[in-house]
Amino acid sequence: MTKEALSRAVNAKTLSNDEYFYGHKACAGCGESLAVRLALKVLGERAFSAVPPNCISTVGFIFPHMAFTHNALITPFSATGAILSGIEAGLRAQGIEDFYAVGFSGDGGTADIGIQALSGAIDRGDRII
Repeated sequence: MTKEALSRAVNAKTLSNDEYFYGHKACAGCGESLAVRLALKVLGERAFSAVPPNCISTVGFIFPHMAFTHNALITPFSATGAILSGIEAGLRAQGIEDFYAVGFSGDGGTADIGIQALSGAIDRGDRII
């Protein structure tokens, strides 16, 4: 590793306060909570999340330890795609272009009961994640 790469490495001494955040009530080592945290870290403050009823919607919205510190809402189980389409349309109607509409849905909310709303969003060409 180069000296420059070592200077940028994150370790216990260089960990910023941004890495310390309110926790969640998920199981220790939960892969979904880690995936959500990393995705939102990459997407930044302009992310708008839609979460159907699943583990993350249960453990991520317990006051006062709100794991979701940005714009996020719990959606009906089959409507994540429709909610994301509405978020996108509403923000564009307000002239806001620099945003990410992202859904965190499992296999049931995506491929089983939620496929109708998601396929509609794809057909319309909505810019959602």
